[in-house]
Amino acid sequence: MEIKNETSLTYKQLSKVALDTKRHKIIKTLMLLYGSSFVYQFFSIYTSSGEIDAFSIGFILFVLFYLIWVPLRTKSLYKNYCGNSNFSVSVTFKDDDFTLSTNTGNIINATGTLKYETISKVDIRKEYIVLYISKMEFIPLDKKNFRSEEEMNEVITIIKSRIKN
Repeated sequence: MEIKNETSLTYKQLSKVALDTKRHKIIKTLMLLYGSSFVYQFFSIYTSSGEIDAFSIGFILFVLFYLIWVPLRTKSLYKNYCGNSNFSVSVTFKDDDFTLSTNTGNIINATGTLKYETISKVDIRKEYIVLYISKMEFIPLDKKNFRSEEEMNEVITIIKSRIKN
């Protein structure tokens, strides 16, 4: 078996893949819910000339940090990493291992052969399959770049059967 996937992402797409995790979505939703209740609390206290507690102010600062600064910083980091060119990853899946080649505008091409056991997690999303090597390192694979859906499902099955739990 030899299945190849070539994915090319801009820094904005790469940032979206990095921030599009379940944990980030849950925290973002909780913050938006709490933020809307804070707005209600703020206006009701403001109109009755009361005081806002320090916890609420601290939480709003954290919300601003998490919802605004983290995405902006992530985009900035990936823009510096990729430069004006795209981040390209080419993965060739074989029976016992897979070959990974990466290329960005600022970094020299890197190529290596890895065992399936180095993958710690597989995250299947709407447009991408994300293979996690660690909590901070991932390999994005565009689903559209497989030759067929059967080929994509075969790769997912092989990876899931061999990853460490």
